[in-house]
Amino acid sequence: MKLALTAIAFGLGLGATGAAAQEIVRFGPFYFEDQPWNRTLHLDGPIEEDAASDFLEAKREMIIIDTLVIDSPGGDLDEARVIADLVFGNAISTRIPEGASCFDACVLVFLAGLDRRAEGDFGVGPALFGTWSDPLAGYERFETRYLAIVDRFQIYDVDLRLVLFAFNPPAVEGEADIYILRAIELWDLNIERSERDYTSEAWTFSLRSPPDLEALLRVQQELDVWCNAGSAVPLAPPACLASSLYARLLHEQGWCYGRRGQSTSQSLWHVCGPDSRR
Repeated sequence: MKLALTAIAFGLGLGATGAAAQEIVRFGPFYFEDQPWNRTLHLDGPIEEDAASDFLEAKREMIIIDTLVIDSPGGDLDEARVIADLVFGNAISTRIPEGASCFDACVLVFLAGLDRRAEGDFGVGPALFGTWSDPLAGYERFETRYLAIVDRFQIYDVDLRLVLFAFNPPAVEGEADIYILRAIELWDLNIERSERDYTSEAWTFSLRSPPDLEALLRVQQELDVWCNAGSAVPLAPPACLASSLYARLLHEQGWCYGRRGQSTSQSLWHVCGPDSRR
C-alpha cells in the first residue's frame, strides 16, 4: 500500500521560514524521497508478507533505482529471496549505512547488490535458513530453503564459507543467535564489494567471475513455480518479473528455452543450437 508522508527539511543556516516541504513515499517497508532524479530507495524495517510486491510497486513508481539503502532485522525468507532476485536482476547497488543493520533474511537482499557497502552491522545466524518444528516436514522445507540460498550465494559471487558463520557463529558475548562480521571478514568473504568492475559494453550486471549457470537455472525454475501459481499467491507478480530477468541472463550466457516445434510443456533450458527457439 502506498503512503505519502511530508518531511520538513531545514536548509543549513535557515530557520523555520526557510524550511522546504519534502514528500516521503512509502510502500510497506520501502520508502523514497519524492524529488526529481532521486534514484535511492530505502528498506527500513522487517521484511514481512507482501514486501516483494511493495518493492515492485516502489520500483514502478521510481522507474530507475540505483541504490537500495538497508536497515532491517530480517523477516520472511521467501519474500527476501524474491526481493533479492529483483535487486540482482535490476543491477541495484546495496548499502548498509553507519548505525543501521541487516540480519538474517535481510542479508540476501544486501548480497544481491551490484556494489555492496556495509558501513553498519551485517550479521548472520541459523535463522538465515529458517526454522522448523516438525522433524520430517520441517527438514524438507529447511533443505529446500538451504539449497535456494546457497544457489543465490553462488550467483551473487559470495564465498560459501558464509554458510559456516550462519550455522556455527563464533562465540560472541551477548550475541547468541547473530554473529556480526568484522570488516576483514566482509572483504575476505567477498561480501563488501564497493569497486566492482564492469564496462558499458558488458551486460549491465556482468560479474567479476562467470555466474554459476546451474545455480541460475535452478533459481529461475524456482521463481517460475511461484510465477505460475497465479494471482492467489502474493509472490507471483514479483516472482514473474524476477524469473524474466534471470531468463534474460541465461540467454546472455548462450542458453535457450525450447526448440522449434516443441510446446511450452515440452520446452527445457539447454545450450543454444541451430534448432533452438530464440
